[in-house]
Amino acid sequence: MVVSGLPVRNSNFHAREIARMSLALLNTVKSFTIRHRPHEKLKLRIGLHT
Repeated sequence: MVVSGLPVRNSNFHAREIARMSLALLNTVKSFTIRHRPHEKLKLRIGLHT
C-alpha cells in the first residue's frame, strides 16, 4: 500500500503523483527479470482509490 502527502502535505496533486508512480512501476516491471525464474514474467496489478 502506498500513500501520497503523508506525513507532510504536498499540495493537491496526490492522485496525479500516485497515478504517475503506478504507470512507472508497470513500465519497469516489463523489463524486470526474476533471478531464480528468468523465463517467468513478474505480474503486477494496481488499484487506485481516491
